Amino acid sequence: MKEHIVMQLLTVFLFLTAIFPSGCQQKKPKADLVLKNGNFFTVNKLRPKVEAIAIRGNRILATGKDEEIDRFIGENTRIIDLNGMFGCPGFNDAHLHFLSGG
Repeated sequence: MKEHIVMQLLTVFLFLTAIFPSGCQQKKPKADLVLKNGNFFTVNKLRPKVEAIAIRGNRILATGKDEEIDRFIGENTRIIDLNGMFGCPGFNDAHLHFLSGG
């Protein structure tokens, strides 16, 4: 009798899993902006250089090769081809005062 109940529960579980597979998967957030075909220095010793960056709002979603970042591109994602230009993280102060600028 117990085996019969276990088999019925297993059948129901497998049936529901087959019908609703998307419920088990998390959807990847789509980026607002993707910078591709670049040469970025990340300051990460494990991965110091990457080709692309996916950004959503004011956060970086992912960095990596162009192909890896493609999964973050959605309908409304703005894509910028950098044509191999260099990018480096940091704050840059582009102005100085003549006498105190060093």
